[in-house]
Amino acid sequence: MTREQAYKRWRAITTVKNNIDKLEDDYVFFIADKVLELMFEQESIIKYAFEHKDKILREMRGSGA
Repeated sequence: MTREQAYKRWRAITTVKNNIDKLEDDYVFFIADKVLELMFEQESIIKYAFEHKDKILREMRGSGA
């Protein structure tokens, strides 16, 4: 992560933290649902990578990566 990306991430977190009480409940639930969705996708990717690590490594070696 670049310094600029880290700063933008920090600003986004700070903005949400500073305004969370002002947000309507429906929007807070929407944000929570999106976070859960992203967490599930990340877990799925990690699980897939672990289960198929040999195949992935062969493909990486074959491509010269």
